[in-house]
Amino acid sequence: MSMQLTIDFNEKYCTGCATCQIACKDKNNLNPGEFFRRVTEYEGGSYRKVGETILPDVYTYWSSDTCKHCDNPDCLAACPSCAITKNPENGIVVLHYESCTGCRRCERACPHHAIAFLSALGKAGKCDFCRDLRDQDQDPACVSACPMRVLKVQTALR
Repeated sequence: MSMQLTIDFNEKYCTGCATCQIACKDKNNLNPGEFFRRVTEYEGGSYRKVGETILPDVYTYWSSDTCKHCDNPDCLAACPSCAITKNPENGIVVLHYESCTGCRRCERACPHHAIAFLSALGKAGKCDFCRDLRDQDQDPACVSACPMRVLKVQTALR
């Protein structure tokens, strides 16, 4: 068994404010259109007419997604320059910028669309669980920024 750090998301209380997404973007100095965390709104349902009254049967909810730090990451397998590794101590999948050639194979391989191409660097980038903050025993920027406290760092055994 190994340890795996994860960020748990409680969608029940998420308001879709995207503060987590903005905090991540600011922390990583990302350009417009570049994201390591995405808040997505889902909505659906229908309306029905009963006499002169229109009754809604609709729903909306949000999801806040980032790298899943997979057990067997497709991005790691796709990288020809071995720029992606999985930390055996905490399970975090790390992209080493200095080794990245910018081929974008990892971006295409990720089923979660969690890797961004950083145009200013010409390289890929992804969530690293705010390694510098973790080294100071702090939560990732997205977790700390959430006003509803729906993001929480968890440790799982795998």
